[in-house]
Amino acid sequence: MNLSRAGEGLRIVGDENNWAIEPIFQNTNNDTEMYRAYLQPNSTYHPEKHHHNTTEIATVMSGTITINVNGEAYILSQYDTISFSTDGTHSYANHTNDVVVLHIILKYGI
Repeated sequence: MNLSRAGEGLRIVGDENNWAIEPIFQNTNNDTEMYRAYLQPNSTYHPEKHHHNTTEIATVMSGTITINVNGEAYILSQYDTISFSTDGTHSYANHTNDVVVLHIILKYGI
């Protein structure tokens, strides 16, 4: 049994404190990673390049966010989910005055 509580454990914060991620669980085969992600109001996040052949799945837990994938913008609200290949470019933009909370899964080799 594993339990991950928000705000406890490792937390990685951006240089300008506009985003933070908390690793949740990593698959023992190293093919899956899960994170809680927080994006501050009126902020953007441009992730580093991922491994080739990676799929990212993001669910909005609270708030509204714009996710750009290969130049196409998708607006997601609470409980909406998007899945995309990370072989191209992608970014997250919070154009609201509230913190956005996301659950992100990275699946390698799909």
